[in-house]
Amino acid sequence: MISTFEQRQSGEPLQLILGTDKRNPVLSVHAGRATGTLHVYYGFELMEILADERESPAYKLLIARLYNAGVKVEALRQAFCVDRCGCCFCLHPR
Repeated sequence: MISTFEQRQSGEPLQLILGTDKRNPVLSVHAGRATGTLHVYYGFELMEILADERESPAYKLLIARLYNAGVKVEALRQAFCVDRCGCCFCLHPR
């Protein structure tokens, strides 16, 4: 795995998959397609880099943390292909 510093210096192009809005003014998630990673930013500060693997616990916890932070369910559904089934989020194939 590449270190966070090396990924910052590599200049890998990132694609925005979850941006800011009225209810979520600071958190954004970007996908690094070349390395298969997700980059989570709080404002301009890189908070976390994790693998873009839908079955990994880190991926599922990211969705839970975003939900708890007040990100709209519709935005989570569009960005991560998840549905809310009353008691949990269900991941669906992309």
